[in-house]
Amino acid sequence: MLLLDCPGWGKSDAIVNSGSRSDLNARILKSVVDQLGIDKVHLLGNSMGGHSAVAFTLSWPERVAKLVLMGGGPAA
Repeated sequence: MLLLDCPGWGKSDAIVNSGSRSDLNARILKSVVDQLGIDKVHLLGNSMGGHSAVAFTLSWPERVAKLVLMGGGPAA
C-alpha cells in the first residue's frame, strides 16, 4: 500500500503554477509506480485524491485494475 503526500498537502511544499493539480498528482503517481515497477494499481481516492485518481485512470487506463472514489465533488 502506498500513500502519497502530494505537493501542497500534508508536509509537502506546494508547486507554484503547476497547472491542474489533479493532472500533476496523476503524473507524480505514475512516476512512483513506474519507479517501483508496479504494472497495475488499485486506486482509492478521497476528495482531491479522487480527482487525481480519475486523472490517472483517464491518462493510463491500462495501469488501473480497480478505481474506488470517496467524497469527491464535481470539480477540482
